[in-house]
Amino acid sequence: MLDVVERQEQLIKRLLGEVARLRERLAQYEPEVARERSPDKSVGGQDPSATSSLHYSVEAEEKRRRRRKRKKKSPGRRPTRLKFADAHRLQEVYPPRVARDICRLVRERAVWRLKEGRAVLVGYRLFAGPDGCEPRIPGVTSRCEYGLEILVVLAFLVYVIGISLDKACAVLSFFCQLPLAKSQADALLRQLARHWEQDFETLCALIARAAVVYMDETGWKIGREGCSLWTFAAEFQRVFLFGCRKDADTLDAMLPPEVFQGVGVSDDAAVYRHRFTRAQKCWAHLLRKAIKLALLYPRKKSYQRFLDRLLALYYEAKQAAADKRLGEGGRKHRVAELQCRAIAS
Repeated sequence: MLDVVERQEQLIKRLLGEVARLRERLAQYEPEVARERSPDKSVGGQDPSATSSLHYSVEAEEKRRRRRKRKKKSPGRRPTRLKFADAHRLQEVYPPRVARDICRLVRERAVWRLKEGRAVLVGYRLFAGPDGCEPRIPGVTSRCEYGLEILVVLAFLVYVIGISLDKACAVLSFFCQLPLAKSQADALLRQLARHWEQDFETLCALIARAAVVYMDETGWKIGREGCSLWTFAAEFQRVFLFGCRKDADTLDAMLPPEVFQGVGVSDDAAVYRHRFTRAQKCWAHLLRKAIKLALLYPRKKSYQRFLDRLLALYYEAKQAAADKRLGEGGRKHRVAELQCRAIAS
């Protein structure tokens, strides 16, 4: 029993030393800890942990965080007159087909534009005619302080190249000397999406009614984040879908089966099989795979012979398609001849 008591005393002494060292470390963050009574000097036999626990409770920690947190005061929106005073150049905008002498100044706007790759703050003075209608600033959406070219460059950096908003703002600041905050960049992208929403729906409707649609999808990763892109191209329209799921639902949304009755040109992935009334294998994917096999296995002459015949057939088909001398009958005869050669080879 004496040995047990001695070991307990040593343990208590060691723990008291650790508590004292911890209190010294906490004293610089919590001054009230230094004023606490030590456990051996508690008054009235009260448990010292009951008083010290108040300093380590959840409520106490929340109070400390609220005291440390400083609210950032927003400088607010700068008045238009101050922005207009900082403009690098001035430009007057008049309504079309209205004499300038009968127009009156109705508004002044300062807009950031890209001129020869550099950001320039342009001060626009808008004049209205007798009807009071304001003219539109060319290349500027309504109530926007940045030109449409800046919005397109920002969208290209974020959605096509795939860099973050912070880095896109840094690129524009370094190369174009354009002051742009992350919150402003996010608001500009949202505004561009709303501005182009109707045009996007019109493009999708035109592609769904096209005679031939070329399509392809791909995916990649930036760190741990997965990204995806699906492209649809007709003769005069192009649509790029970013961040979409590469499944049948997305394909049906772009090319509804009850609407699209044209030829679907693809790489024959699983999502495209048995999907279209008329389908065609993409020449680009076929040639790319043939070239890959010929380069990976140079000793197999069959791959090289297949590639040579495929390229010869491809070039003859392109030449026949561009030959304006062929009539309808001659073109059908040429197509049948090339198809026979493709089957034979």
